[in-house]
Amino acid sequence: MLLTYVGQLLLCPSCTLPPPNMAGNLYWREFTRDRSDDIDHKADAAFLAANFVDFFGTWLQQGQNSDVVTFDDLTKVFFKKDNYKTNLYMVADASFVTKSDRPDGDWFDGNVRLLNIVHTGSSPFSQSADEFTLCIVGSSDLTSDSDFLQVASWDGRTFRFYQASFDLELCFFGIIMSDLHG
Repeated sequence: MLLTYVGQLLLCPSCTLPPPNMAGNLYWREFTRDRSDDIDHKADAAFLAANFVDFFGTWLQQGQNSDVVTFDDLTKVFFKKDNYKTNLYMVADASFVTKSDRPDGDWFDGNVRLLNIVHTGSSPFSQSADEFTLCIVGSSDLTSDSDFLQVASWDGRTFRFYQASFDLELCFFGIIMSDLHG
């Protein structure tokens, strides 16, 4: 599938991105807010230009980056690189939920989630437009390409949410404008 290249926006002057390849599988999700299934739409050039403007959204449009769908592969992009600071955590997740009590419980793994906080600058969640923070969350299976993978991207003003869906498409889920620091 082809994407139109919409330009390179670097929120981190010391960070570099590979040259554009224009290939990718980027989508956005329309939440129906009723009992019907949500609808995934192919992200066109206008949607990319309006929404994929943070560091991670721009990074996804470069080369084959939108093909990275495992926690391990995404963590390796940033781990032990001079421009990025990483903090890796393991978080217990809903061990109190009994899967057998839930009719839709087959998909849920209540063991642990992995969290990698990647940032530039001196601390995460800076308000500087020259810095960014990524919260990368995955399942306990580091290399699974069919398990949970989400990214919350902070650009100093706005959170943007991305997720690798179970059919290996990267979806943009939304924006929250926020002032974290009061």
